[in-house]
Amino acid sequence: KQWYQRRVRGNGSVWHTAVNFGQFNYLAFVPNAPCAMTAPPPTQEEEITMERVLRSLPVKEMARVQIDISYSLSLFSPVEKFFLGSVREEKGDLRTETMMVAEEEVACIERLVQRLARQQELMDERNEGLNIPYMIIKPDLTPLTVQT
Repeated sequence: KQWYQRRVRGNGSVWHTAVNFGQFNYLAFVPNAPCAMTAPPPTQEEEITMERVLRSLPVKEMARVQIDISYSLSLFSPVEKFFLGSVREEKGDLRTETMMVAEEEVACIERLVQRLARQQELMDERNEGLNIPYMIIKPDLTPLTVQT
């Protein structure tokens, strides 16, 4: 039972955060994953040259659409609720008026929040010395659910 709950919670929040909110970082550079190709795929016998690759990339209008879509998908919803308090929302706990929880579940949520807060501190300390800080799966930037 606990394994299943961890899996659901992880897939519904952390995994979604890792996949969804980092899209712009990767997809904004269109050659990483072009949304459309303007030439057919090369054959086994064909020599791949830079000219062939550039000719295959989407036209600038399609590239712009890809950049815009990936940017939109990488944004948080204005009503997003996060595991930890953030610049968007400060709150005392994770319980909302729609959650029916027993005292044991409340204690579990509080332990989770304490562990996430500690993880957040460690990540913030590590990021201080980095030129490019790690921002994808930080607890204060991990939404509670994928519903918003």
